[in-house]
Amino acid sequence: MSHKILIVDDDKSILGPMKRFLAAHSMGVLVAADGSDALVLARESHPDIILSDAEMPGLDGHTLCRILKKDAGTRGIPIILMSGNRVEEKDILAGFEGGVDD
Repeated sequence: MSHKILIVDDDKSILGPMKRFLAAHSMGVLVAADGSDALVLARESHPDIILSDAEMPGLDGHTLCRILKKDAGTRGIPIILMSGNRVEEKDILAGFEGGVDD
């Protein structure tokens, strides 16, 4: 059985290659270009894991994580935040405090 992964990123140049790579390795892949769409997809499809960009316009990855971890139906989904920017220790700690798994 393939695992279902939700990738969330506002940068299409990242979404496409990640989707192709994971699909080529027998993963079921869902994509969302923003946190609001990801919230709907996570609640409807219950992915096995979510890979989300930390910084996006509107609902960012940190806020998405906090919302999902408060919801009984989605709190068990592991969430990994990604960033193309240099990440400082305070950013990592803020992510863990918000419920990020990695």
